[in-house]
Amino acid sequence: MRFGLEAVEAAHARLGRPAHAFPAVHVAGTNGKGSVAHIAARGLAAHGLRVGLTTSPHLHRLAERMLVDGAEPPAEELAAIATDLAARLGGWPPPALTFFESVTLLAFELFRRRAIDVAVVEVGLGGRLDATRLCRPVVSVIVSIGLDHTDRLGVTTAEIAAEKAGILVSGVPVLLGPVDPDARRVVAARAAELGCPLLAWNPDRACLEPAETPDRDRPDRAATPAAPAAPAAPLPGTHQRANAALATAAARIALETIGRTPDPARLVPAPFVLPGRLESVPGRPPVLLDVAHNPPAAAALATHLAATGIRPRYVLGVLARKDLAGIVAALGTRPGPLHACAPDVSEARPAAEVAAAWTGPVAGCHRSVAAALAAARGAAAPGETVVVTGSHFTVAEARVELLGIAEFDRPIAL
Repeated sequence: MRFGLEAVEAAHARLGRPAHAFPAVHVAGTNGKGSVAHIAARGLAAHGLRVGLTTSPHLHRLAERMLVDGAEPPAEELAAIATDLAARLGGWPPPALTFFESVTLLAFELFRRRAIDVAVVEVGLGGRLDATRLCRPVVSVIVSIGLDHTDRLGVTTAEIAAEKAGILVSGVPVLLGPVDPDARRVVAARAAELGCPLLAWNPDRACLEPAETPDRDRPDRAATPAAPAAPAAPLPGTHQRANAALATAAARIALETIGRTPDPARLVPAPFVLPGRLESVPGRPPVLLDVAHNPPAAAALATHLAATGIRPRYVLGVLARKDLAGIVAALGTRPGPLHACAPDVSEARPAAEVAAAWTGPVAGCHRSVAAALAAARGAAAPGETVVVTGSHFTVAEARVELLGIAEFDRPIAL
């Protein structure tokens, strides 16, 4: 993987800088940024705006990464745009660019051609050197900061915070979700340096409020008014309350910036299903799908299981580069029998290694996600829920089996 923006910036310039054709809500974070992006996009669309939404990775189809008004573009439209970009950039994907950079340019060009009013743009990895920095944000959001991708972003939350704070732009408001004090100090310092108003999540008051900055011990509440109290979350999970607050605040700022009056009743969408995020599939037994792939996300999943009284029977498949011990420790706070597996990608950790790391009972070690899912469903006792987790790849393969999805691409992280 290549770090650096020079190649994608040059390609963007050759295309006439499509990302500069619309304002953007820019969303970074270790976990939760996809949820925030989807909630914000729905809130903006409810105000009559044409909204582009680009997220990653996809579960089944590349077109999931670039929605306009909540709908995937037709394959023919994407193929036509890609053909045009290939002619202008020397091939598809362009030889000088990574897969993620190529798809980001594809999304931005789609949005320009569709004449969207505003885009919601999810960062791929980190922030400082991410291709999504081509966008022109009216608000920057950092949802969370945890230890993931430590080989690329740093081994402490402060180091990772510095990478994610790379999305900040001079004078543009910043929203910061629940983070530890070290990460918060780094983001606050960068915001102060750039003159960015900063609202940060206060867990005690469950709302966003002006944050302290390095040059003052107390925040300037007059200069940066607090956001309203956190709304009811449209997605399941206690962690989604902070996500909903960030998303609705971001949508409110975006609307005000482009001259529209926010309607509080329309900022928060009705409950909806976001595939792979505490997604329930009814049946006997019921199945819960969650893409938790690092310890903080696994902890959020375990908290949800405990809060809802779910008795889990796990189907777990993890990539080799992920913190398996940390994921197992987090899930171990809500113990249950394990069906270990490996998704069908070269980066997957062998199922035997997953089983060896598990601290509870191991019900089976399976050759595939499909086999593990079938075994878990067959073995589930009354009152148990099969919980599929560990990776986007694992959840994607389980959804194919459960929902009968016939047409799909292989999910690609970056």
